[in-house]
Amino acid sequence: MKNVLVALLFCFALLGCKPEEATKKEDTKTIVNEVKKPSKLVILMDYKVDKAQKVQCVFSNIELANNKQNGAFVITETLAPSSDFSKAKFEMFGDYVALKVQLRLGNAPIKLQVNKMVLSYEDKEVIVSGKDINKYFAPNKHVKYDPATQTIETVTVKGKHQPILTLRQGFINRLFSLI
Repeated sequence: MKNVLVALLFCFALLGCKPEEATKKEDTKTIVNEVKKPSKLVILMDYKVDKAQKVQCVFSNIELANNKQNGAFVITETLAPSSDFSKAKFEMFGDYVALKVQLRLGNAPIKLQVNKMVLSYEDKEVIVSGKDINKYFAPNKHVKYDPATQTIETVTVKGKHQPILTLRQGFINRLFSLI
């Protein structure tokens, strides 16, 4: 009888003790946080060039939350000569607005044929044909532009070679919704 009683107590003990994991039912919920990607100004250039050259994209007069900063962010890309169109990408970091954007076209004369440029910021994207470069960019005196051939030629003037294409201010205002 003692054996039966001990066996019954042992069975009740086994059945009565459940591990905590088995008794708890955990509610699992998938948490989805929408993360807003930072807005970035991106300039993609589809080009051919006659010789290798370093091109700089300069983002200056940087503004964040209506706080103008002095300084510039410079991206340097080496353009390699080829018979086919190649791509160069210049990407501004973070949620910054650059009130002045320039393409500095190297330190030696080159011939650069531009098929197109794509400028994008947030959900806005503008595709600039090589024939319309002068509508969006203002060249300085070191840049000759031929819309018929979509060719930009950089030249030396009075012993200096500083070719610059500056993104027109009205376009910057529209792209960044500043007006």
